[in-house]
Parts: sequence; C-alpha cells; structure tokens
Amino acid sequence: RIVSSCVVMIAVPWFLVFKQPDLSTSIVILAMFCIIMFAGGLSLKVVFGALAVAIPAAALVISLALQPGSELITSNQRHRILAFVNPEEYASTYAYQQLKSVTAIASGQLEGKGYKNNAITSLKNGNFLSEAETDLIFSVIGEEFGFKGSVVVIVLLFAIAIECVSVARKAKDVAGTIIAAGMGGLVAFQGFFNIGVATFILPTTGLTLPFVSYGLTSLMSLFAGMGFVLNVRLQAKKTKL
Repeated sequence: RIVSSCVVMIAVPWFLVFKQPDLSTSIVILAMFCIIMFAGGLSLKVVFGALAVAIPAAALVISLALQPGSELITSNQRHRILAFVNPEEYASTYAYQQLKSVTAIASGQLEGKGYKNNAITSLKNGNFLSEAETDLIFSVIGEEFGFKGSVVVIVLLFAIAIECVSVARKAKDVAGTIIAAGMGGLVAFQGFFNIGVATFILPTTGLTLPFVSYGLTSLMSLFAGMGFVLNVRLQAKKTKL
C-alpha cells in the first residue's frame, strides 16, 4: 500500500515534466524515485522483479518510439537517438554538437591547452561548442585541462556521491537515509548523464554537470541539498556521543 501511494504521488509531477516535453529530467526523476524507494527499505525481491519487467518494457518502448510516425516521443527526441546510433548521417545537424564535443576533449590530450587559453585551434574559442557553459562544460574541461583535469572532476563527483551514501548509512532514521542517498544518487546519475553526452556514449540531453555547469538555480538547489545531507550527518554524530 505504501509503495502504491508513493507511485501515485510521483506520477503526477513526472507526467507534467514528461509532457513539457523534458525527457531527460523525467528519466532523472524516475531514477531518483527508484533510489529513494530502495534506500527507504524496499525489498530486493521487489527491486529485481521491477527491473525484470522494466528493462524489456523500456527496450520495447524505445523500439516503438523510433518507428516513423510514432507519437511516443517528439520528432526532435527521435532524431537525437537516431543521431547517436548513426552520427555520420546527422553530422551537420543533431550529432553536430556531440561530435565537436568529442573533438574538443580529444584535442586537450593529457595536459590540456591551458585555462582560458588563446589558442587558435581551441573549439571553445572558435564558438564551435554549443552551450559550452552548461550542457557541454565537460568538453571545455577536457580541452583546457586535458585528461588529468577531466579525471579530477570525475573523481570529485564520485567522491561526493560516495560520501552521501556513507552519510545515508550512518543516518539515525529512514528520513535521513532517504535524503542522503537521494542526493548522492542525483549527483552520480546527473553527472554520468552530462559526461556521457559530452563524450558521446549517450544521446544528447539537456542535463547540467553538478556543481560545475553555469546556472544559479541548479547550483543553489544542489548546495541546499548538500546542506540537508550535512544536517543528517551532524544528527548522526550527536546520537553517538
């Protein structure tokens, strides 16, 4: 009964986001819901049972959505997926920004071209990167700081997510566990999506890179969430004194 109530409560906001349309954020909402339910004590049998149904269903939905004339997703979303599967055909349109992103990251090599460099060969300086301050900020990191800088960013985001999980394990109640695990999952999942798009291992989406991408609303929301996580950690400390 509790699970059913939670599904009903998440279904309304998820549907509104999906109909905007905002497919990437709706996927994040579903992922966060699964993480929160698991952190709240949902049985592993239920989790694996749901995955056994969800994975084939998702594959079927994607297959149907890519069919000509399908209305499951918008034409723009369909072309983004097709551009990911066959980038050469969409090199000048839907796959353009991801191809330039990969080129920028590769051009940084090991050390990078330097922070705010004036190199003529810089794709950022030549305005070849679309949304370089938000969606493709990782491309700028790869170009200016190279492989070393990119690894540092990935490790820091991973460390934040792991620390949130650690706090969740030490929380004194279920609410604290859900808060900390949810924030850890958000940072990890959204970071993976953003970097995945920039490196062309995922289709194009519009998700920001946590704590890095430009945007005051995103930044303040993440800091507020981390404030809750710190509060959970402080309360856990008090219970052990």
